[in-house]
Amino acid sequence: PIDALSAVGGSHGTVAAASLDDLLDAPSHRLACYASHLARILQATADDGRARPAVAQALGFCSDLVAQLDASLAEQASRLHVAELHGQLSRDLGTRLRAVLPEGLALPHRRFLREGQLALASDAGAPRENRAVYLFNDILMLVVL
Repeated sequence: PIDALSAVGGSHGTVAAASLDDLLDAPSHRLACYASHLARILQATADDGRARPAVAQALGFCSDLVAQLDASLAEQASRLHVAELHGQLSRDLGTRLRAVLPEGLALPHRRFLREGQLALASDAGAPRENRAVYLFNDILMLVVL
């Protein structure tokens, strides 16, 4: 496995260590910078300038790509979190999880939305019952802590 790669960075030609993840993420970060630069160019371009329509169109395309990339990254992070929760809850709950969700928690359509804790109060004087709450796009899970 590759832990770090040497990469030429900046305009000074300096060599810095960059992880493979950083190198793979770099183009997506540059795309967002391109949109920002194009927006500044558009602001500086005269309203009747010849290049204005082309710059505006390029900014639109770039902004659309950034939005698609952000949505894709968010979806991937959600899927990863569902898989991590599946592993954690499978270890913690074992057969109780399989009894409630025989198909498992990590399904292709399932997206993680939120998590938190909830304290359930019962009769007066009874201790509160703590629960972990996991909200997905299709189910709400309450887990006894």
